[in-house]
Amino acid sequence: NEWVSGYVGSVLAKYGDQNARIVASDTLRRLLRSRFLLKGWGYNHKVPPDADSTLWVCKLAQQLQAENHWRVRRAKSFLNKHVDGKGSVHTYYNSYAIRLFTKLHKTNVSFDGWCGAHTCVTAAFANINHARTKDALDYLQQQQQTAGYWKAHWWTDNEYATALAVEALHGRGTEND
Repeated sequence: NEWVSGYVGSVLAKYGDQNARIVASDTLRRLLRSRFLLKGWGYNHKVPPDADSTLWVCKLAQQLQAENHWRVRRAKSFLNKHVDGKGSVHTYYNSYAIRLFTKLHKTNVSFDGWCGAHTCVTAAFANINHARTKDALDYLQQQQQTAGYWKAHWWTDNEYATALAVEALHGRGTEND
């Protein structure tokens, strides 16, 4: 209810009519009131906050010109931890919270998939106004496959990651993009 709400709300706010923007605004208000003590949002209200869900709420706020809300500013600070030195964004910057949530904190189960660099999450992140957006765009340039697409991590196909990468790089508007 958080990732989906942020994603759908951001699309409604950008491409929808006046009624869709009203729904998007209501969605943002509800999200800003949820998880009041936490810095970000998760896939749903039970899952620990992650970069992917949080950035979609930030994108929704951006579409509605609400980027200066203190919760959004705090969420963008939370996102800083998830961007590595290469500019790639990780869903979780470490495995602690997701290990506790899954009750696997006393095991040797690998959480590399949750904590590794994700091109699809980086591409979504590169579409928000953030201090590290340029780093993410530079990373995306390097990740384009020779056939022209970008690999997705969380999706069974590459269209989602590719569409977000193209949108972000096009928005930068340099010749190399």
